[in-house]
Amino acid sequence: MNHQPHVSYSFSSDIEPATTDPDRQLTIKITRRNTSQTEINFSIRFSTTDNGHITDDTTDLMEHMFSYHDIYFPIFGEIIEYTSDKFASMIPTLTDYAALIDLRASIREPILEDADKVCSICQDKFIGKGDVNSLRCNHIYHHLCIVEWIRHNLSCPTCRDTHF
Repeated sequence: MNHQPHVSYSFSSDIEPATTDPDRQLTIKITRRNTSQTEINFSIRFSTTDNGHITDDTTDLMEHMFSYHDIYFPIFGEIIEYTSDKFASMIPTLTDYAALIDLRASIREPILEDADKVCSICQDKFIGKGDVNSLRCNHIYHHLCIVEWIRHNLSCPTCRDTHF
């Protein structure tokens, strides 16, 4: 019979998942009482989905590390779920439309320099397809494309900057 020892855990990431590149490290610290290995620390590369939850690849890495240290379901399932929910709760939400108001202030008609450029959201050329917006990071999109994008993602589609 495989008896699960009492496990307490914490995790840390110096970087908020919504505002960084996808190559991040997650450090998990596990304390187990009444075992020969009372403290376990490991770091894994992790990535999150657009809504902030950890990806299946990250879950697989976590499961592998837990199994290696003789921590099995339901304990590791609880830790994975907690970790995923914690990261998802760090994703900013658009409760007011301040970002969209700023976007309205930067609407402009496409200029001749935009003739050969395409919106990276819809892949259509800027000329003849309506107004465009420039974000603070200087990436340009069709106004309607970026407004819809930001309602769901809250970041620049190109560089993932969250400052509008």
